[in-house]
Amino acid sequence: MASELNSDLNNAAQRLAGALAKRNLRIVFAESCTAGLVSATLAQVPGISQWHCGSAVVYREATKSAWLAIPPAMIEKHGVVSAETAQLMAAGVLQF
Repeated sequence: MASELNSDLNNAAQRLAGALAKRNLRIVFAESCTAGLVSATLAQVPGISQWHCGSAVVYREATKSAWLAIPPAMIEKHGVVSAETAQLMAAGVLQF
């Protein structure tokens, strides 16, 4: 089962890399629940550094606030696992 999951992830990473290259786009991640899995999987694709800018893996609320400029009041209001917080994480990582 684990090898099947790894194969699926690697295939998805290959497809994403191809799509980024085809469209000449770059990608950056702000990850929490995934613990950096998305970035780590994509990083296994040869030549991906041309398209993959990096990842901020932020678990703690204080880290989300410090690194991605998410107001603590927003986290308190919506929680760390919410659409609102995820949107702010995405916007915050784009500031780097």
